[in-house]
Amino acid sequence: QRYCRYGEARFGGEVHYIRPCFFKEGTPEFDLWKRAMEEAEAAYLSLLKTSSPQAARTVLPNSCKTEIMVNATLSEWAHILRLRTSPAADPSMREIMLMLLPQMVKRFPKVFGPIEEALELSR
Repeated sequence: QRYCRYGEARFGGEVHYIRPCFFKEGTPEFDLWKRAMEEAEAAYLSLLKTSSPQAARTVLPNSCKTEIMVNATLSEWAHILRLRTSPAADPSMREIMLMLLPQMVKRFPKVFGPIEEALELSR
């Protein structure tokens, strides 16, 4: 995780989490996950009062919202999208890549159209 002091005003004084695609709202699993996120946030904000930000962030889970920037050639993106849109891909990554693919097809149909077509054929 990158270093951010989530307790600051620019983050709304709170930690933001992304709900994993595995848990549907209203299920016992979702409720357990949500409680765990709330407890982690409380621990983090408490530790910020007595510890360094680096020490406090050690209690933050993988569900923390993270923003990344990725640079790749069209060929590399095609490779990434073929791998990460496959039904065998990690479900969370697949969810993101399936949102990206139509945008890439729109901008570069000759490069990414065949990937989208192959996905549709495999459904």
